[in-house]
Amino acid sequence: MADFITKQGDTRNALEAHLKENGVTIDLTNCTVNFILHDDDTVLINRSATITDATNGIVVMNFTESELDNIGEFEGEFKVTFSGGEVETFPNQDYLDIKILKSL
Repeated sequence: MADFITKQGDTRNALEAHLKENGVTIDLTNCTVNFILHDDDTVLINRSATITDATNGIVVMNFTESELDNIGEFEGEFKVTFSGGEVETFPNQDYLDIKILKSL
């Protein structure tokens, strides 16, 4: 089952994630977060996500209509850059399954 399902062009639904490592919430204070969506080796989206609750590790990705042009199943991840320059990708051991359905 996909972690996030939407239809082509639907921009109302946002992808919200609670970033954790080994079950422990990641504090995103003074961090930046990018969302990356890819299909095999092709990166389709790589841009900033919104941190909505830094201390509780909550991020949101609001898609634009053109970002949802491609239909199919994709893999996504959040790349966090910490204030000291360290980088970590979430989820750590897999990808988010993203499904974009054709709009009728």
